[in-house]
Amino acid sequence: MNAKLPLTAEFVAQIGSQFLVHPESESTPVVLKLLQVEPLGRSGHEGCSLRFSGPDLGDFAHRTYLLQHASLGVFQLFLGPVVFGRQSNPAAGELCYQAIINRPKPGHHNPPKETRQHE
Repeated sequence: MNAKLPLTAEFVAQIGSQFLVHPESESTPVVLKLLQVEPLGRSGHEGCSLRFSGPDLGDFAHRTYLLQHASLGVFQLFLGPVVFGRQSNPAAGELCYQAIINRPKPGHHNPPKETRQHE
């Protein structure tokens, strides 16, 4: 299993493609379509909001799933159902799911703040 979570640019390149989601309760994977990738960068961090559409994943939809993609490999992602405006509505009978990714940029670290000792 490839546990490395893809970077924002890698997700952007896959907008419109299908991801297989492996729910625990289902013996067969469920297909989600990547609708939108919105970068959420801030100083020293790389992140994005991912929006998918697909069938109802059940009562306990807010959780970590194993996702599989032909180009991005296999990785875990926390997904939850959400409601968005008309521009990103899923097809009839489908739900919209979101994942938020926020992590330090590769090679970037925050040095500890200096502390002064009182003499």
